[in-house]
Amino acid sequence: MYLPGGLNPPFARLMVERGDPHERGACFPLEPDRVILGRSTASFCPDLAFASLLVSRRHCCLELRDGRWTVRDLGSRHGTTVNGRPLTQGPSVLTSGDRVGLAANVVLLRFSLAEEAEQTLTFGDTRPVNGPPRREQVVVDTTRKALIVAQAEVPLSVKEWRLLELLYEHRNELVPYAVIWPAVWGERALRNGIPDVGPDELSLLVYRLRRKLGACGDVLKTRRGQGIILTV
Repeated sequence: MYLPGGLNPPFARLMVERGDPHERGACFPLEPDRVILGRSTASFCPDLAFASLLVSRRHCCLELRDGRWTVRDLGSRHGTTVNGRPLTQGPSVLTSGDRVGLAANVVLLRFSLAEEAEQTLTFGDTRPVNGPPRREQVVVDTTRKALIVAQAEVPLSVKEWRLLELLYEHRNELVPYAVIWPAVWGERALRNGIPDVGPDELSLLVYRLRRKLGACGDVLKTRRGQGIILTV
């Protein structure tokens, strides 16, 4: 999405202050321009999923409208708040530092824009982040099966490496979920020709890989209902 006059939309993130299964301090870029928050079930997986049964499947939605991010409750059973104020009718415009609560703050998220979003990446991380991330800081060594970030090798699990290697082979291209599932979970039993993978397993795998990429985590870009792109 582009704004009138050639301006890019504001870069925004959500940082988890509370919300299983995610760790405190986990950061999620808001992409594309509409993100649904909720709880995964066998038939539905939101863009950002939480485990609590108090969270509705389609709990709330963050949207980019006319250059500003807004949050709107989607008729959830236990409600959505912004800085402790319940959302009633229509969307509420978010400003950097606002806290979005789901189900009486069972889930609590901090919204941040631009420069502040970069600062949130250092939460719980002992390594300093000096300036914005650069793509050349990420190296995928397929010979040694190693991920190198800012000249330091990062340990990966088998499935994390399978996903990264597949995305790297098709870097800067959209890799469909139908291609990712058998490549990463090839040992699983098949259901209608596709590995039987839980709805939140891929989301959690992408989350862990982004965490290990650190300040360069935004090289992984998801396209809801379509697939993932590695931009290196």
